[in-house]
Amino acid sequence: MSRPTVNRRTFAKSIAKRIAAGSLAAGPLALGAPLVAAEPQKSATPPAPEQPPPPAELILQLLAQFYPRPLDEAQRAEIVRQIAEDQARSKILSGFALTNADEPAPVFAAWRSEG
Repeated sequence: MSRPTVNRRTFAKSIAKRIAAGSLAAGPLALGAPLVAAEPQKSATPPAPEQPPPPAELILQLLAQFYPRPLDEAQRAEIVRQIAEDQARSKILSGFALTNADEPAPVFAAWRSEG
């Protein structure tokens, strides 16, 4: 099933009709509208940069959206501590360069029957 093709002139006319009819807001799609917004005026004193929360707190905020019950402060502090530990551990582990030839070292112990 092929879709009908519309050339640029037909498309521009249909947009102009929709804007004139009020079914489409006149914004960047309006003919002749600038595509780049005007540069905002700069104030004399720049605002102080807002400090983002630590990554562990951001991860906890994401997890809290999926968790059905609210957490109290002690639970939140413990989870943030565990997430920070996991992040530190992963940073240490990612410092070891591995190649495709490196394999895990499994621990093998033969099982002997009890009889």
